Amino acid sequence: IYAADGSDVAISGASLIGRNSATQSGGAVYAGFSGQGDVSIEDSTITNNSAGYSGGAIQADNVTIAASRVRAN
Repeated sequence: IYAADGSDVAISGASLIGRNSATQSGGAVYAGFSGQGDVSIEDSTITNNSAGYSGGAIQADNVTIAASRVRAN
């Protein structure tokens, strides 16, 4: 998921598994850096994601995660 314009991202009931951003940040979700979009995730699975730079699974300034499984990113 790529939201470079600072848009907020809301994810619910998703499986983000094995995603890779080899030359960028945020293997599964990219919502920019400081002061850009917020990410909220609920009832989701986020595993085995990677990135070439920062944020193996998620690159964002503000992230809220509830009732989700996050591992091995």
